[in-house]
Amino acid sequence: MSPAREPALIPEPAGEPVPVDLTEQQITQLTARLKAGDRLTKTTAASLLGVSPATAGRRLAAARARLRPTEGTGFYV
Repeated sequence: MSPAREPALIPEPAGEPVPVDLTEQQITQLTARLKAGDRLTKTTAASLLGVSPATAGRRLAAARARLRPTEGTGFYV
């Protein structure tokens, strides 16, 4: 039998590592709010997530990146 594996950890600068599932959950939460039309800043995101503004800024950037198209410009010639 293989031993149970711990969740992967992403190192946070000057802080404790956060489990990936929590990070993913936070990004998903912000993505849903952005899709709903909420205007979020890193300060409001920090308040919503209960994290530092620096961490909230990283989560918000990841959430916004998910909303952008991944390929091309959307314009066809």
